[in-house]
Amino acid sequence: MKIFLAFLLIFLLSFKVVIDTDYVWHLRAGEYIIKTKSIPKRDLFSFSAPDYPYVYHSWASEVIIAASYKLAGNPGVSAMFAALAAFTIFVIYKTCFVISKKEPSLALFVLFAPAAYAIGGGRTRSFGFLAFAILYLLFSKFSREKSPAIWLVPVVFFFWANLHGSFILGIFTLLVMSALAIAADKNFSRIKTLFAVNLLSVAATLINPYFIKIWQQTTTIAVNYYLNLQFLNLDWQSLTAKEGGGAIFAAMSLILTIVLFLVKNKIDLAQKLMLLIFLALSTLTARFAPALFVFFLVPLNQLALQLQNKLKIGALEYNFIRSILGLVLAVLLLTSFLNVLEVKFAYTSPKNYAEFLKTKIPQKYSYMHWPYDAGIFVSQNLQGKRVLNEANWGSLLLFLDPKTKVFYYGAMDNFIIDNRPFILEYLDIVDAKNNWEAKLQKYKVDAIFLPNSLSLVKTLKKNSQWEIVYIDNLATVMVKK
Repeated sequence: MKIFLAFLLIFLLSFKVVIDTDYVWHLRAGEYIIKTKSIPKRDLFSFSAPDYPYVYHSWASEVIIAASYKLAGNPGVSAMFAALAAFTIFVIYKTCFVISKKEPSLALFVLFAPAAYAIGGGRTRSFGFLAFAILYLLFSKFSREKSPAIWLVPVVFFFWANLHGSFILGIFTLLVMSALAIAADKNFSRIKTLFAVNLLSVAATLINPYFIKIWQQTTTIAVNYYLNLQFLNLDWQSLTAKEGGGAIFAAMSLILTIVLFLVKNKIDLAQKLMLLIFLALSTLTARFAPALFVFFLVPLNQLALQLQNKLKIGALEYNFIRSILGLVLAVLLLTSFLNVLEVKFAYTSPKNYAEFLKTKIPQKYSYMHWPYDAGIFVSQNLQGKRVLNEANWGSLLLFLDPKTKVFYYGAMDNFIIDNRPFILEYLDIVDAKNNWEAKLQKYKVDAIFLPNSLSLVKTLKKNSQWEIVYIDNLATVMVKK
């Protein structure tokens, strides 16, 4: 019963409003797949690159999102992501039991549930997060119990390759764990098994609608973001970047790593090395954070259990600890209650949702706030116009009208046209530089929907060929005369 209650609380802590604005185009892509019963091979939503050969590497996740939405609207999507987060933590919980052979510390998993959601919740990467956890569970059962369940790993990668592009990181993780296992135990039979599992896992990733192109797309995304666009997207910055909010988790991971290597404990070298490897990789990009979380929580649980056995707790200390845990539990229960209230408020209407997003995005990123009233104006009055929209506002327009075509939306960060990321083309235009006028003509733009602060808005206000048709404290809408 206490396990059920603990994971019910984890579910409620993860039952949150989806604040990732990419959620909208993922939803629309899923709706398209369900409606047409086909997997798109080209861009669906833009007029600026309508024939771009795009690989929707999260197509299966998008179908699940759309199905959840069809079943219960936006609250259904939040519930689906909450269930996914709770199940991911449950898989890690089972891994801890396999490794330590003792009942894991439930309090630890409840306490770290908000961190787990912050790392993967409310996004398609949640499916990759779950896959990382399952991969480690199956590998742990093989290493500790010689379980034949290791042969399920290729099945995991079949689903993973259709759910999220992080399957490439999963293949890397499998290779690293296999290498460490072989180095520790040179049993020929186990080596053959691991070799076959690795080979079959790579082959399984090719069972998808795009075949080898899914590897090409996900590799292009990683290289493009890390080399060209890391400064534009917090998800690809270092976990230690102050803007990203992961510095505390990175610091905790570093402290745990130091403790494991310097303090006597029963945690094996392979676990320590996996933690060290993914901590180092997470300082390059936060995209490794889901794997880091898995390799962090398992040894942390082992360490907590060891300390619990060594410490002699008297009645006074026991009562003090119970009081602290009671206070923490009260805070978590209050947080869960607030989550439910936020979901109820935000999903009451599209405008409430737009307003709620503003409360979750730092003011310095105000250009990412959805200007709902301005979006309604564009949606209702500029139908048929080729509107140059702010990148994040493309999702707002798709949210308001699934049939609209936008200049830019989230997936287009990964469009490479003439060996150049399309986002740089977009930035040239909105920053009014590098032949921006010719580019407006190239894309036949006859209206703009942009933040007031952008250079293009200020420039066009001085141009007699353009007129303002709507303006508020955040957005300006102009049309060409």
